Amino acid sequence: MARQDSESSWIAIGALGSMALGVGLIPLRTARSASNLAFAFLALTIVVAELGGRAAALATAVVSALSLNFFLTEPYLTLTIHRSEHRAFVVAAAMLRFALRPEPALGRLTF
Repeated sequence: MARQDSESSWIAIGALGSMALGVGLIPLRTARSASNLAFAFLALTIVVAELGGRAAALATAVVSALSLNFFLTEPYLTLTIHRSEHRAFVVAAAMLRFALRPEPALGRLTF
């Protein structure tokens, strides 16, 4: 039971932390490109993955991608993606789960 509570806590920490990071980086969105700001989201996702596990990492990666798009890419405060490099980040962030801990996912593949 304690493991489930801890995992749920890290999912919430990762998701809320991603949103808070997006809001916190708003003043920098005109001074820095979104691709530079994306490293902060990646660092948060890696820390949450190490401490909270796969589910927390996936939740953090998805919310990070949405937060980056919503708060830091033009047009601001929408989930519309106009530039191809921003689309690439959304896909990369969602797939970060497999890059961080590939062995369980690959172990289930059958050929």
